Parts: sequence; structure tokens; C-alpha cells
Amino acid sequence: MCDLIKQPLVDRLPTEILAHVLVLYANDAFERRTKERHFTQWQSDIVYALRKGKSPYVFLDVTRRWRAVTLSCPGFWSNIVVGPRRKVKLLLERSGNCALYVFCLASDTEGHDTSDTRHAVLKLTLEHLHRIRSLQLIVRARDAGLEPCALYDTATAPLLGSLSIFFVEDTSQMHENIRKNPIRSIGAKWIAPRLLRLRTHGGSDRSTTLNNFVPLQLKDTLTHLVWLPAHSFPPRTPFSCAEDVLLVLKSLQHLETLHIGFAKELADDLSASQVTCAKLPYPRRLLLEGNVDICLGVLERLEFPELLQQFGVLVRRTSRRNDGMVQLTDFLIDFAQSQDWLSPNVPVRQF
Repeated sequence: MCDLIKQPLVDRLPTEILAHVLVLYANDAFERRTKERHFTQWQSDIVYALRKGKSPYVFLDVTRRWRAVTLSCPGFWSNIVVGPRRKVKLLLERSGNCALYVFCLASDTEGHDTSDTRHAVLKLTLEHLHRIRSLQLIVRARDAGLEPCALYDTATAPLLGSLSIFFVEDTSQMHENIRKNPIRSIGAKWIAPRLLRLRTHGGSDRSTTLNNFVPLQLKDTLTHLVWLPAHSFPPRTPFSCAEDVLLVLKSLQHLETLHIGFAKELADDLSASQVTCAKLPYPRRLLLEGNVDICLGVLERLEFPELLQQFGVLVRRTSRRNDGMVQLTDFLIDFAQSQDWLSPNVPVRQF
């Protein structure tokens, strides 16, 4: 009885509960290490983000019981950070048939990687595409267009619910391939009937604009859409066309979050466009970036039956209206409230 009292409480937990606790910690550690806000630049941010969090694999060395529980719990191994030095094959085996949450660095952050190694690791991971529920892919400028072909081939992803593609700006390694980077085509041929969240940031494949991106043509299930440019390379990186956005939104009737970047130039005039209004039945967050005249032109052609919870416009060039930023912010708020998009008590995001 005395030995039982001295025994730590955590060791008295049933095996099922202990396994559940360990899985929760592993999931939290994975989320912290792969948060999107870390990846605004390549070298420093990504290396720091991947190293700062404690690895959940330390549980293997706590006690024999904990080691046995973790090794026999497939869910503990379902979060995979794909890298050239990771034991990806072992992780895939230990995860059994569990759904996978995958974070892929398309190249080594310390410069010791080779294209063959990177391709082999990503190819191995994509062989389990049918198990992947969430995929985050990070590509940097100097490696643009060097990803495995499996990212662009036709494939079935029955569990894929979230696809995030980030073209990370590597200012120390500017490369002409940035103009040819086909990152917008990644996943374009995948059959993903459960895709809810699609986020792309950067990259510039001019043949894959928003309106002809295959998943957007076929998906009426998307609830979260982010389509942003690589801001460090404005002359080479095309933004979304306002007319394309309106055409796409007509087929995305379940969107709750929309974050779009538009061209900075004033050439995208919607006044002569034949595109009619697009209706969003379930909006919650609306964030627009780019020229204010284009943003307002899109806003005037959107219909929201329900009130927005967050509304914002990031202005990147002075408007024809020549309003100051304070006046412009007030104008946008009044405009949104006049359209019955916002209640007076809802906070408006100001940039």
C-alpha cells in the first residue's frame, strides 16, 4: 500500500488514458513547431521554429512503461516533419494506418541536402498520400521547380482536408527560377473530396491562376481560402485578378474565410466587366490585399446574407481617392456597415 501511495499519479493511469495524454502532447508539439507565422523568411525562422520545441520522442526515455506505450500507439507517430535527416520510413511504419499530419521542407535548411535525397524523402511520403489529412509544404526560391513530379501528378487524397503551400522568400539566394516556379500547380490534379482548407503563399506559375486552379473549379466544399503572392518579388509575381476571384467565388458556396491578394496596378477595372455579384452565404472573415480601388470594386460585388466577424483591407498603394489612411479606414468601416456586413460592435481589423 505504501508503494502505491509513493507511486507518481501519472503512473497509475490506465494505459489507454496515458496513451491519449501522450498523443495530445505530440499533437500540440507538432502544431507549435510548424505554425505558419514562423515561415515568413527561410533560414532563421524555419530553423528556429523546428528546434525551439521539445520533441515528444523524449517520452521514450522516461520509463519502460512509457516507452512501451508510445511504441504501441500509432497515433503518437502520426505527426511527421519530413526532412532529409528524419527517419521518415520508421515514422510511417509506426503510425500504422492512422491519418497523417505532414510538414514538408522541400530542401535542407542548412545547405547539406541534395536534390536526390530530398526527392526520395518526399516521394516516400507521397506514397502515403491516401493517409494524409493535412499537408504543409515549404519551398524556397532557389529550389523553385525542383520538387518531385509526384506533387503534380494525378493522385487520390481521400482524407486530405487541409493543403498549405508556402513559397518562402530566400533573399540571400535569388534565382531566376522564381519566374518558372510551378508551386501553384501542386495538388492541382489531386482528387480530394474532403478538402476544406486551401492556402497558397507565393510562387508564380502564370498558367495556374486562381480561376483555372482545378481544385477550386471542382470543390464546393472549401471553407477556408487564402491566395497570396510573394511580396518580395512584385514585378515577377502575379496577383489574383479581381474578375477571376468573383468567378471562383460563385462556385465556393461554403466559404467562411477568404484572404486574397490583388494586383497593385490600377489596370484591373471591374466597371467594364460582365461579372455579376457573387454571393457568400456563410462568411466569417474577409481580408483583401492590394490596390484599394480593386478591393472596393470586389466588395461592391459581394453579397453577405450574414454578418462578418472580421473585416480588413490591406492597402498597398494610394487610391485615386487620395484619402489618408485614417480617413480610408473610416470609409471602409462605414462602407461595410452600410452594406449590413458588420454590426457596430464588431471589431474591424486595421493594418
